[in-house]
Amino acid sequence: MWLLTFLNKLDWMPPLILRGVVGASFFLVHGLDKVYPGGEWDFGQAFAAKGHAPALLMYIAAWTEFLGGFALILGVLTRWSAVGLLGVMAYAVFVIHRGDPYLNVRELGIAYMGALAVIAIIGPGTMSLDRLFFGRQAL
Repeated sequence: MWLLTFLNKLDWMPPLILRGVVGASFFLVHGLDKVYPGGEWDFGQAFAAKGHAPALLMYIAAWTEFLGGFALILGVLTRWSAVGLLGVMAYAVFVIHRGDPYLNVRELGIAYMGALAVIAIIGPGTMSLDRLFFGRQAL
């Protein structure tokens, strides 16, 4: 019984952990690699030049992943960031990678979509800048 009581006291941690892991992945792995490839700022130009989608959408995707991931880490505009990233991932899974086998690329995209949906629904949690700035009505 003491274990359950102890775990109940840690109910603030799941949103923080989920935001941190997903946010860091988008910020450092997906976004930074697109706006700062090879250690040099090109602001998404190389990514947009790949031509998987219209250039404007590629720029929007790169910056959404970069800034949205950073926002998730901080817990600022959390739900809006999660929804934006969810849109980017939905486009990637169902349009860009539609021909890829499920277990190849799409599985990770679908997992990200699930995590982002949870973040959008549960919100930023108590350890976030949203909670600090907006209180219980966290965005």
